[in-house]
Amino acid sequence: MDKDIQRQDIIDRYLLNEMSSDEKLNFEKEMESDTALKEYVETQKIIIEKIIEREKFKTFLKEVDSKEIKTAKIVSFKSIYSVLAAAAVLAGIIFLILQPTQYSNSKILSVYNFDFKNDITINTNNNGINVRGDECNIENLTSQECLTIKEALLLYDKKDYSKAAILFEKTLNPLEKNLVLDFYMAISQLKSGNIAKAIDNFYYLSKQDKYIYAIDSKYYLALAYIKDGKTKEAKKILHQLKKDYNKYSKPANEILRKLRWF
Repeated sequence: MDKDIQRQDIIDRYLLNEMSSDEKLNFEKEMESDTALKEYVETQKIIIEKIIEREKFKTFLKEVDSKEIKTAKIVSFKSIYSVLAAAAVLAGIIFLILQPTQYSNSKILSVYNFDFKNDITINTNNNGINVRGDECNIENLTSQECLTIKEALLLYDKKDYSKAAILFEKTLNPLEKNLVLDFYMAISQLKSGNIAKAIDNFYYLSKQDKYIYAIDSKYYLALAYIKDGKTKEAKKILHQLKKDYNKYSKPANEILRKLRWF
């Protein structure tokens, strides 16, 4: 297991009071000697407390709504509600201030969802594709399907991902037809907002042995998870990319540092 994930698990156990007395004592000693760790744990503690306060406040409102309140008490309740609502807003502002360098998920996507250059040369033999005049040949595809893919790739190059995705999906079924082209379909799906299909396809491609785009698929799968709000799944992939020396190690590390905790 990645060391960062292990450390987060230890912190979570400490904050949730799941440690034995000896474990707790040893961890607190470690915090005393590691200022950065102590500050991080204290910040996490504040976050948990704010979340608990918010949930209690929501429960309180539900309980009030479920009871009949006399007219004479409504004004009083409104006053209480106003004060609590203001406090909740203030707590939210403080919560955001605690992590000023963190990005929202949409900001992460806008910065790190890089355009992936089309490596397939349409008019020469490459990746099983050969196009000469009106003749078009792609492994496992008919001549007509080949022409459709040619059009999809041209749309991809123009960054018209929505239309490209439609043509890719129309042709590349099942995925085993052409794994190289499947990657460009998944990119088009991610870029055009079809997140569920992008996740399914990137996940499948990332598991293929000796696949040319295996590492790329893992990176974009992490981005798709972030887009879908599944930051826990995204972090697991990003930690692995950070650990393994590859072209995505640096952006993976930056995303992990900038991702919000909520």
